[in-house]
Amino acid sequence: GGLARGVPGAPAASANNVASAAAAEDFDAAKLASLLALGGPKAEGRGGKKEGDGAKATPLKAEQAAELRPTRAAAVDSGEVALAKGEIRVVIERQPEVTIGLNLDALDERATFVNSIMEGAIRSWSVGHPDEPRLMAYDRITAINGVRGSTNAILAEMRRSMRWSLAVQRPTSFRVTVDRGEQEALGLDLKYSPIGVSLLIAGIGDGAVHNFNAAQPPDRRILVNDRIVEINGRRGTAKELLAAATDVESLDLVVLNFAEG
Repeated sequence: GGLARGVPGAPAASANNVASAAAAEDFDAAKLASLLALGGPKAEGRGGKKEGDGAKATPLKAEQAAELRPTRAAAVDSGEVALAKGEIRVVIERQPEVTIGLNLDALDERATFVNSIMEGAIRSWSVGHPDEPRLMAYDRITAINGVRGSTNAILAEMRRSMRWSLAVQRPTSFRVTVDRGEQEALGLDLKYSPIGVSLLIAGIGDGAVHNFNAAQPPDRRILVNDRIVEINGRRGTAKELLAAATDVESLDLVVLNFAEG
């Protein structure tokens, strides 16, 4: 057994399984993130560097996102997004005829995660403004132009606006080794996107990770909302990460943590 086996449309796994995972094919925000990855209209602290057995995945429901109500954050400096603790401001201007060039995932209901930055407006802006803060892979975008609290709303504003004032959380990374033995479940509830490069930890139950955390100081614990980006030396798509965790007793993980303000 490994972490989780993604089977879109299947019922959720029980708590006794190693993990359950949720894919994002039916999540409206994830579809919008895919549009961003394809280009968009022509008119994605701690110290450190700045599939379980029988488990199945269920798509997130669009109504889950619809229940979230975006908030308009207090604006500062003539319309710039207000920052929470631990956030940085990244300002980007783009042209409507230029491809956006972002690969994003929308697993997190309140912020979008940057899988990668491709050729397009975002990369061109960064190259042309080397002295200004830039958007980077693995960043978590928590607000844009004062819109905060809903991934759907953040992505819609990205599509609409030619000038982005972003609130961004930049993760710290740390490496841990978790031994699960021959039978012990990991106890992780995971979410992943078909276009993603990470596994989002949505919950931690009884199992190897819980036991690992109990023996660690606070700054070395694996937490809900952390993201796994490497397993046993392998990076790649979410499904490749899951494959790397299959039929192994020890997991060497690289985990990203976003400090909450």
